[in-house]
Amino acid sequence: MSRTNARERLLQHVIGGVRALDGELDLMDQAIADALSLNRTDAQCMDLITRFGPITAGELAHRTGLTAGAITTVLDRLEAGRWIARRHDTQDRRRILVERNEAKAGQFQPIFSELVRSTRQALDAYSDQQLAVIDTFLQQLTAVVSQHRTRLLSRRGSANAGSRLRQSQPDVRAAPRGS
Repeated sequence: MSRTNARERLLQHVIGGVRALDGELDLMDQAIADALSLNRTDAQCMDLITRFGPITAGELAHRTGLTAGAITTVLDRLEAGRWIARRHDTQDRRRILVERNEAKAGQFQPIFSELVRSTRQALDAYSDQQLAVIDTFLQQLTAVVSQHRTRLLSRRGSANAGSRLRQSQPDVRAAPRGS
């Protein structure tokens, strides 16, 4: 077997692994939403509020690709369920910040603690040098996916500016989910 054929097989295997991980993450997102008795969009918004909050509704809309009206509806549901609170920004009273309700956010802990523990156990098998390579790979792959999303958006045109594919900056170094 030639080195080229072996490399091509390995590349296909890695790409297949990434696609399989994407599918599992998709299914996990739904399972998390179900466990929290939230719809999937609300659960995804809670994840973003947890990772990046306090955050404005506009920033949340940008990160999700939802319209301002859709984000308002999501935030109304989350506020009614006491998942979040809206408060005035102390620096600019015109701005409203959305932050998670810490008492309610405790429901995330049991869901994510086992996942974080299992992930850390899997990563413990790798040396610091190997983890650095994995980290670089994940950053590069996130950039590739972001660029592809941007290309898709540019092909669709501005008529679909409110679609779920709206461009946002990837942030793979943000706090882990549920923290």
